[in-house]
Amino acid sequence: MNQTPPSAAASIRDARPWPVRWSFYQIGVFALCFLIILLDGFDTQAIAFAAPLLKQQIAADSRLLGQIFGAGLFGGFVGGLVFGPVADRIGRRPPLLLALCLIAVGSCLTGMAGTAQQIAVLRFVTGLGLGGAIPTVIAIVAEYSPLARRSTVVAGVFSGFPLGAVLGSVLSAYVLPHFGWQVLFIIGGVAPVLPLVLATLFLSESLHVLARAGRSEQFNALIRRLGDSADSLLSDQESRRAVKKHGPMDAGTLAVLFSKRLALSTVLIWCVCFLSLLCVYCILNWLPTLVAGAGLPLQTALLAAGAINVGSILGNVGVSRLNDRRSSCIPTGVAYCIGALFIGLIGAASSSSALMLGVCFAAGIFSVGAQMSITAIVARLYPAAARGTAVGWSFSVGRLGGLVGPVLAGFLLSFGMGFQTLMILMGALSLVSGIGIFALSMTAGLNAHSAESPSVARSPGETA
Repeated sequence: MNQTPPSAAASIRDARPWPVRWSFYQIGVFALCFLIILLDGFDTQAIAFAAPLLKQQIAADSRLLGQIFGAGLFGGFVGGLVFGPVADRIGRRPPLLLALCLIAVGSCLTGMAGTAQQIAVLRFVTGLGLGGAIPTVIAIVAEYSPLARRSTVVAGVFSGFPLGAVLGSVLSAYVLPHFGWQVLFIIGGVAPVLPLVLATLFLSESLHVLARAGRSEQFNALIRRLGDSADSLLSDQESRRAVKKHGPMDAGTLAVLFSKRLALSTVLIWCVCFLSLLCVYCILNWLPTLVAGAGLPLQTALLAAGAINVGSILGNVGVSRLNDRRSSCIPTGVAYCIGALFIGLIGAASSSSALMLGVCFAAGIFSVGAQMSITAIVARLYPAAARGTAVGWSFSVGRLGGLVGPVLAGFLLSFGMGFQTLMILMGALSLVSGIGIFALSMTAGLNAHSAESPSVARSPGETA
């Protein structure tokens, strides 16, 4: 017999800033997901850290090195497209475990590869796991978070990605000179084993997934684990409506993304992801070379990219927190527009190292922080039935922009475009992204979701 979860005060509790009490299990899920995202950031950037040694020892031809870069990014593109819909169809846990296995195996074998072609194939495999882990993790975090603070929690967990890149740069500075590039990838392959074991032993599907799958026994067991915080996690009216209308696990398709209410929002989200990640990847890939070429010390050139990553962590959490307080995405649009100014100033900040680092830090807070907050917006915008698909496809469209950005910059620079002009162009893309977010704030999809009123949660099988 199904047990109805505690719900007499669900409407009141969901209106509060936080649930009455966070369960230890809930906090453990967030910590595990943060660790997975951190390792994802580390493994994604590992190839960039190893590139100088790879170029000396294996991929002397720049085209070979480019193929290795492209293989990993293409793997991430495919992983996001495939794993997101699968996570909506069969649940979050199985594809997440598979993604972690692909990361571990692909990265370890990369450290044992002997040719550029082998490394490229293995980076594609690793990229599948890296691209597949993100939509499943973000969906899990969103569904374990109360709607009133979903953007903030998702943003906090996703901040592990740039933090992983920062930690990777510090670790690489020690590992590469002493042990070689192979050890860096072996570390990147061994590290996911811990979250893989923890997820296998302790991670449950979310209440949304268990409800849609009709798994009453597991649903009620998770209710008991979550305690008082369970009420606020089933206040997503759209998700409960999907359970009643579609039945077990059959609503996670692209059709949901392009339904009448969400189609325009989806197009705007994809355009912003493409343009903003084109801008971000272009800057992060070319900044060290361009800063050094402008006459500043090599140390400043390397720290400039780090300053952007650190700033993005602060900006992501801050902007997402403001989005939650306003129940809108307007703060993200404002941040993009302010960031456009600082990105444009990067090319004019080569008079001193301090000025360059300060401008890069500000650009990270506003423009890159705004870009990272898109993940939280997507997690809040779409119903649980299509959340994995929405996050995965938006990431893949963004990664496509990330592939285009560095290549486009190389083309423009080869035809004589200067550092300052390129940064002004990238600033203009940030401005256009901000305009896209303002347009998103007026769409029916976002307004309808924000306007949903919480109602009482019910156990699987219970009719409204």
